[in-house]
Amino acid sequence: MRDVSKKNHPDLDQLSLFNDQSAANPEEATVNIFTTFVTQVAGVEAPYLAVASMKHLIKVLVEQPDDYNSKYSMMNLKLFHNAVEHVTRIFCIFGNPGVVALKCINFPSRPTSALKTWGMFLIAGISGLPLVCLITDSQIVNERFLVYINDMLSLEWIPDLSPKEDIDGLLGALRNEAKANGVPDTMDALVNSLLPRIRINFRIVISFSPVASKKKKEEAEEQLSWAMGQVAEVPKRLEQIENTLRQAADEKIKVEQMKESSESRPLPADKLLNGPASENECWGIEIEQLKNSGVLVVGNSLLAATFVRLANAPDDIMSDMPLIESLEEPKKNLDLSQAQSRDRSRDQQRARAVSYRGN
Repeated sequence: MRDVSKKNHPDLDQLSLFNDQSAANPEEATVNIFTTFVTQVAGVEAPYLAVASMKHLIKVLVEQPDDYNSKYSMMNLKLFHNAVEHVTRIFCIFGNPGVVALKCINFPSRPTSALKTWGMFLIAGISGLPLVCLITDSQIVNERFLVYINDMLSLEWIPDLSPKEDIDGLLGALRNEAKANGVPDTMDALVNSLLPRIRINFRIVISFSPVASKKKKEEAEEQLSWAMGQVAEVPKRLEQIENTLRQAADEKIKVEQMKESSESRPLPADKLLNGPASENECWGIEIEQLKNSGVLVVGNSLLAATFVRLANAPDDIMSDMPLIESLEEPKKNLDLSQAQSRDRSRDQQRARAVSYRGN
């Protein structure tokens, strides 16, 4: 904010504008940081107020590690300005029920199994003490562990976490206090009174480090490349599916047209049983359609087509048809004329032979 003000209003007195001595002494400068643990107000529990200066904020934060180091193992922390600001943000989130996921670089994780999840529930739910469960990516060695974390985040409880006897013991420790608060002595009522206490006092912090090994990076790049290839194939597959659907629709239209055309014509069995009657009716319908369309049909072509379509009919049906008899008569006349022509040719050859002998 100061940089923006200095850039856009260079003629103003920046020290008077912000009412601090940031240019002369950065430690005494007023900072835009609000917390609930620095400024104390009588009669108000954890007031959310602005910090007087960075120096005062660092002083308060240094006192906390000193108190921790006097009770537990030594923990050396370097509280530079960015770290102090980050601590205040985390503390602000911890002050409200919920879960926070931190993304840290080179996070120094030290896995420990001294405090199990069930013990955390006892401390946060029964004792009512604030507790933070810090989980790093190196501690998640099995994907199923993520299921438990998800159950805790969504249900605030992990099903089948412990035997029923342990659950009864946990609720038994809470029974006297629940009775004093008017809570019925039933398992569901006791569990419902326990979950809000856990929600208020128990925090889960999932810390993942973006720094990974070269092998993991290569595997991630391979997976990303494969995914991008699959995404690129999607338009081609969609186009193939559209073409297939279009061809199927065209085939369906053709089949429907063939069906309509076949329904207007008699079946082969009808041809054999009804003979010329069914054919005449069929051809009559088609001739009417051709007349309406203005197409001319040659009579001999129609006669030949009728003959071809009835060529496989039984002999007794074809023998009774005047059409076949009329076709057989020209065939007989043709055979007689051919025989007469052969006789005349034979007589002429004999006459030539007799004439040659006489000479």
